[in-house]
Amino acid sequence: MASGAVELASGTALVVGAATPLAASAVVGTMTVAARTVHRQNGFFVVDEGYEYVVILAAAALALAALGPGRFSVDRALNVDELVGSVPRVAVAASGVLGALVQLRLFWTRPLRPVAT
Repeated sequence: MASGAVELASGTALVVGAATPLAASAVVGTMTVAARTVHRQNGFFVVDEGYEYVVILAAAALALAALGPGRFSVDRALNVDELVGSVPRVAVAASGVLGALVQLRLFWTRPLRPVAT
């Protein structure tokens, strides 16, 4: 439930361009956790439920963090965009990976493999 709420909130924030670096960081973190916990064992390609799609979403979020919000964004309307340069944006977004690694280390355990019968 928490992951779904973060995905919805951060995705919505990215669409409207609100708190863009923070939203990108949340997307990167969530997609990193999803890639590791759900999709990794299925291989690369999304047609096999692989991690291809979530990696692309994380890369797109990093690109949005580096490029900044668009002309018609909330950040631009509030002049927040001018306060943040592209290097801090990328650093904030990349911190999503660090947050994901901490989350995985603290809370995730490998699932038990099914026993062959």
